[in-house]
Amino acid sequence: MSYSKKIAENQQKMKNWANKAPMNYLHKFELVAAECHQLLNNHWEAIESYDRAIVGAKNNGYIREAALANELLARFYLKLNKENAAQGYMQAAYYGYARWGAKAKTNDLEKRYSQLLKPIQQQQRLNFNPLETIATIAQTSTSNSTNITDAIDFASVLKAAQTISGTIELDELVASLTEIILENSGAKKAVLILPAENGIWQVKAITKINHQASSPGKTETKINPQSIETCPDIPSTLINYVKNTQKTIVIDNCKTDIPGIIGEYMQTVKPASVLSKPIIYHGHLVGIVYLENKLTSGVFHSERLEVVQMLSAQAAISLENARLYRESQEKAQQLQQTLQQQQTLFEVVTQIRQSLNLEAIFRAVTQNIRQILHTDRVGIYQFHLETNYEYGEFIAEDVLPSFTSALAVKVQDHCFGEQFATLYKQGRYCAIDDINTDAVLDCHREILVQFQVKASLVVPIMQDDELWGLLCIHQCDRPRNWQPFEIQFAQQVGVQMGVALKQADLLIETQKQATELEQTLQHLQHTQLQLVQHEKMSALGNLVSGIAHEMNNPLGFISASLEQTKPMLADIIQHLNMYQESSNTPNPSIIKHAKEIDLDYTLKDIPQMISAMILACDRLKNISTSLRTFSRADKDCKVLCNIHEGIDSTILILKHRLKANNQRPAIVVITDYGDLPNIECFPGQLNQVFMNILANAIDALDESNVGRKFAEIESNPNQIKIKTSVVEQQVIISIADNAQGMTEEVRQKIFDHLFTTKAVGKGTGLGLAIARQIVEETHNGKLICNSVLGEGTEFILQLPV
Repeated sequence: MSYSKKIAENQQKMKNWANKAPMNYLHKFELVAAECHQLLNNHWEAIESYDRAIVGAKNNGYIREAALANELLARFYLKLNKENAAQGYMQAAYYGYARWGAKAKTNDLEKRYSQLLKPIQQQQRLNFNPLETIATIAQTSTSNSTNITDAIDFASVLKAAQTISGTIELDELVASLTEIILENSGAKKAVLILPAENGIWQVKAITKINHQASSPGKTETKINPQSIETCPDIPSTLINYVKNTQKTIVIDNCKTDIPGIIGEYMQTVKPASVLSKPIIYHGHLVGIVYLENKLTSGVFHSERLEVVQMLSAQAAISLENARLYRESQEKAQQLQQTLQQQQTLFEVVTQIRQSLNLEAIFRAVTQNIRQILHTDRVGIYQFHLETNYEYGEFIAEDVLPSFTSALAVKVQDHCFGEQFATLYKQGRYCAIDDINTDAVLDCHREILVQFQVKASLVVPIMQDDELWGLLCIHQCDRPRNWQPFEIQFAQQVGVQMGVALKQADLLIETQKQATELEQTLQHLQHTQLQLVQHEKMSALGNLVSGIAHEMNNPLGFISASLEQTKPMLADIIQHLNMYQESSNTPNPSIIKHAKEIDLDYTLKDIPQMISAMILACDRLKNISTSLRTFSRADKDCKVLCNIHEGIDSTILILKHRLKANNQRPAIVVITDYGDLPNIECFPGQLNQVFMNILANAIDALDESNVGRKFAEIESNPNQIKIKTSVVEQQVIISIADNAQGMTEEVRQKIFDHLFTTKAVGKGTGLGLAIARQIVEETHNGKLICNSVLGEGTEFILQLPV
């Protein structure tokens, strides 16, 4: 039989196998096909087959055959004088052989194809700075080796170790650990066994190479804790031996000198290579690694053992760190839960102290407890005391929407009665983990089933010595083991609920008394303002009215006398003139006296003086009228009044404060009066408002002038602008100054009772409070203060027409 015929028959068999198991045979078929095409000078077909063989071998984990395909394709390119293309494939073949551990092969390639591998050979020795644990273990194996393959293996181990050390979550760590050990040990299955919290050893993770057609060559990790004795994927006898002796065991072809460790699993599965290694940290066994290769024996040789040893050493540290991290997380979670419970308890106590609304307290308590304890329902049940503890209802509840609400459901429990009430009064609580298995009276179970309860925690709510109700915590989706700290927390909340009930009546009474006191205080303040206003207006009115009255009498006399004197004096002057004209020879002494007294000037000036005196009397009469206008006594009802007259009379009274003095020029008052109708008001009270606002404006301007020079003030004179208008049936009166203004904080308090910004003895803090009362309460208007710091202040009065 010729070689070509034999190759064709073998390829046909290989093709049939490839059709049934492509992950195992298709790349082999393609590699042989590539060699055949090469012999037949079918260059393109040969390259395509080589590439398909390389891809198939890599994807399915056949490292050696992928390296071989790369080497053959590189030789083919050399044969075609395509050295650049050959170099890439030859280097890929080199790295593949190195990963497979074929040192003799890599040495052979270095000698035969040194030119193609020159970039690799020229690389300097890698200067690793690995983790301390890895460096210590690997020191011996790396100190005397200069082989590039060793460096590549060590780099892979370092990378794997760094990956392990960077993981702290336990589940993520065990998955990474088994996968990394599998990749770097030559095993086809890696198992990690760890002790559980209860001390029982469990299989924590299993990683295998998947040979299924859907995902060939990929690793698959399962994290499903199970007992060593019941796990079908490990030799339990061997694992227990390693656990007890803490020795590393390597077995090839199920042959060993150690008696009794080849158990049922080994005899049934017959793995070709087995490694079981303890993971020890500070002398303590923290885990066990089990590695297995069913097909190839001798996989776990000394160099692989060294790799596993290095990875196991780092794994020991990482497992301990993960354990400590998990414990710290659990403690932190427990502390967080305790903190939340105490915070809830504090909020309950705070609400009890601050609120008299029991409904709001009950609602907050049920919501917080359900969220903190992660339960399905929390309810507050109140007994109907007149029924001897046999009837009651839920008055507050927080429940998940998927479960029935218990609110307003009348519950009849003949089992409870005085007997259980007495027990709860003595501090009893009831914790039921599972209503189907715990000892529960049938009548109680019937009630719990009515509300879909699977587990229940009930604590008493006492009011003095009486059992007022129950705090009920329900788990409806599953049984639940109530923890001591949860029971204690529920009891603490129950006690605080009792305090809330006990204090409710007292707090309500206290609030009632406080309300009465507050109303009394407000009435006193209101009365005080009225008294101050009345006394102030009365005193000012009496003073001004008295002055005006006293002025009127002499002014009337003087004015009347002057009116009579003026024509009489005119007659006398006329008579004197006639006498002078009729006398031809006046006496020299008379002529001399006339010159001395400047008779001609006197005769001309006296009528002018009389006229000036009459004008002065008229002005004094106007002042008297303004004083009477300002001080007019208010009647019991409002009267029509001209607002502008009240403002003008106030300005007139304050005119002496507006005049210039040594420190400043005169304060300019600018009036911009609109066409205002007469409005119904109490004129005397509004005049008091104008007086307060204008006096404060003058005070503010004087205060703003402190430290400023006369010329500086003169260049930007002090001004008070008064503007009136009618807007939407409202009389608007604006009084603004250009002083320093005030801060927002002061503006917010400017109308407060007894609040003042003036020095002691200069202000009572009542003026603006009285002004607002007059405008807003007496006249149903509005008094607004607008101020900008550094620009001035404006008061706006709004009065209904």
